Amino acid sequence: MKTRYVLGFIAGLLLFAGCGSDTGFWVNGVIEAHKGFPLDQAVVEIPGCGNLTANPNNGIFYTKCDADNSLMTVFIHAPGYAPAFRVIRPDTGMNYSLFVPMGMKLQTTQVDVTGPEQEITASTTGFNVNGKASAFGMEPGKIDISLAYWDCVFMDKAVKPFFGDMLDENGNHLKVLPIAIGYVAITQNGSPVKVRNGQGFNAVLTSADLGTTNVNSWSTKDKLYYFDKSRGVFIEKKFLSINQNELAMRFAADATGFWVWAKPMVHPSCTQVQLSFPNGKGINGVQVDMDAKYITGQAFSDATGTACVESEGGYVVKMTARIVNKSHVLITHRDTLSFPVKQGSCETGCPTRVTLTFQCQDDSDCMSGYQCLDGLCKK
Repeated sequence: MKTRYVLGFIAGLLLFAGCGSDTGFWVNGVIEAHKGFPLDQAVVEIPGCGNLTANPNNGIFYTKCDADNSLMTVFIHAPGYAPAFRVIRPDTGMNYSLFVPMGMKLQTTQVDVTGPEQEITASTTGFNVNGKASAFGMEPGKIDISLAYWDCVFMDKAVKPFFGDMLDENGNHLKVLPIAIGYVAITQNGSPVKVRNGQGFNAVLTSADLGTTNVNSWSTKDKLYYFDKSRGVFIEKKFLSINQNELAMRFAADATGFWVWAKPMVHPSCTQVQLSFPNGKGINGVQVDMDAKYITGQAFSDATGTACVESEGGYVVKMTARIVNKSHVLITHRDTLSFPVKQGSCETGCPTRVTLTFQCQDDSDCMSGYQCLDGLCKK
């Protein structure tokens, strides 16, 4: 039996002028800095749709693109921050509402390469890279080593990079929890530097000791993933070692981008969320986040208004639904629910189902014979 929550806020009608086109979909969103302020020079990169700049006054962006129903990575760039991203599946008529906090600040180190081979090193809190760069095939000069780091304990919970919806190369949900995430870019004159002997630069991710919780007992069962931007999936990589005393994972960083240290879920579970208007019409493209002390999950509602959010079971989580209304204003609602230990998955079915009914904005959101008055459908 579904539990129904009536959310006490006005949800925007998700059909902008022209959104009913047979071939397109909309991407709308809000970009924020870690303190909730809009970023001056945030650029949104949408494959096949070009780049657009968010409004510097409020961080809002919106555009219409052609749909192809394949996984797509929307990247967001801002000076001083590692890129953020959301993975969507842009089918015809979809209208995505994205909330993107830029929480991973970049630290850039410059190294002069003067000979055929030279040691390089760079570090930031919890993440460092070292190795050898060669001047062969490139002009001797400065190499930029840019690093950003996220730890599931110390970073602000409001700005964590939501990797809850991690898909593998087959499009299946990975049953893992991120421990620490590093972003690395080694470039010269804006172009990636080739790694030495194809092995990659030695890199180390570290994390805080989370005590005796089942989320972080360090072991060689932990996993290393690299995010493939072009396909929107996470590829498992071999790590070199895990030092339980230093709480550090060592690996070879052979490509620019995100590297994720994760561990298998002990109690993989999921919640199915149905988002709709009072007339029962599902709302697509709504970003749903579930967040607890050490875990996070994220998903977007599909064409029917259904979102399946995977995460670790056995926690009380904060559920946040975000939607961008027709005035391009982000509407946020937060609620809490208990995440059962009972296992489940988006592929096999979820033990928990929740229905979120948004208040109406106009008569079209109500059933026949009702009018929308102050967000409520009345006769």
